[in-house]
Amino acid sequence: MTFKDEPTASLTDNIKGHLIDSEYDVLDVIAIPSHSDRMIRIRTIEDAFEDFDSELDEDTTSFIIRIKKSGKTDKAPDQLFRPVNYKNGSDEVYLASGKLNTPFLVQNAKLLCEAGDYALARNIYQTILENRETSYASHLGCAICDEELGNYTDAIPHYEEAISFEPKLEVFRRLAKVMLKIERFEGAAEACERALTFSMANGDRLDLHLIAGDALLRADRNLKNIERAAQHFRQALELDAHCSSALHHLGEAYLKLNKIQEAKSWFSKAQQLEGESQETLSGLAQCALATGAKKEAYELFLRSIKIGEPRAALIFFLVKTAYEIKEYGETEKIVADFCDTTPVSANLLYSLAGLQFHLKKYKDSEKNLEKVLSIQKNHKGAMDLLQLIERTRK
Repeated sequence: MTFKDEPTASLTDNIKGHLIDSEYDVLDVIAIPSHSDRMIRIRTIEDAFEDFDSELDEDTTSFIIRIKKSGKTDKAPDQLFRPVNYKNGSDEVYLASGKLNTPFLVQNAKLLCEAGDYALARNIYQTILENRETSYASHLGCAICDEELGNYTDAIPHYEEAISFEPKLEVFRRLAKVMLKIERFEGAAEACERALTFSMANGDRLDLHLIAGDALLRADRNLKNIERAAQHFRQALELDAHCSSALHHLGEAYLKLNKIQEAKSWFSKAQQLEGESQETLSGLAQCALATGAKKEAYELFLRSIKIGEPRAALIFFLVKTAYEIKEYGETEKIVADFCDTTPVSANLLYSLAGLQFHLKKYKDSEKNLEKVLSIQKNHKGAMDLLQLIERTRK
């Protein structure tokens, strides 16, 4: 203990007074002269440690206290200290053995997470891990903090370590979803497949098959991944024959495998089950387009856009089909509304300008072509269309 202008005996008595009803006794209080040479102070501390070490056992805890006069004289000496709430190290950072009190730190980190302070909570978990106090709780806590802070890549190894301690379903699920966020689709599917080797409720098994299948459909388009995705969706249907998500995803998988009739069959089953949805209508439209039924495809794309929030991919399909069957009027209105309300790419604006050109709305077309060139100054299609408009006007 370091003291400034306070007799050691008086301080010892004061501390003893506050510990009188506890299980603790004051063993020693050593004054360190504050105005002495630095080496003398260091030597005093070293001597104190030697004394402490000679008497140290598992029931002994040492403190370093630094105090000074408050400048107030109206307080009794025993009011200089407040009672210390300390029970076998359970509410302190360090245990009597000198090791980190990991359960105490984890509990505080959890409270910080509940309060939304993930950065500070992560610092606590990281301190635990840096001190080689690894555990399921510390790795899982660090992973969740990293995920909440947007550090998805950093979260992954901590989720993996947590799984190595306790392979819990929820941790597998969180790992898969983090991987999806950074487009590690095959890794997400593999996390689900590892989880599926464990016993679980059918509802959880269904959910994992759907996540894995969706991830594989979004991965690099190769035959193996698409077939794996289809297998997951078939297994999902074995668990729930009325799972509309599995039905239309199976249609999507067979469409990518260029098995058009099978794809149409699955999309139709999904439609029979859930009625018209954007997913099933767009799937059926793509099947129609693949078989050359362009007018049918256009009508299906149009219906799919009108019953849900328009998506850029559907708009492009609609435009492509509209050009082939020369349905410019209604398509131009839909694309123009979409461009007015949604951040769009240069290519979509170029498509709109093309539709307006065919409708002889040359000023609107030029305006949109100028927007295209402001986004992508060397867009060849836009430059060529501007020249075509000039020649048409002459």
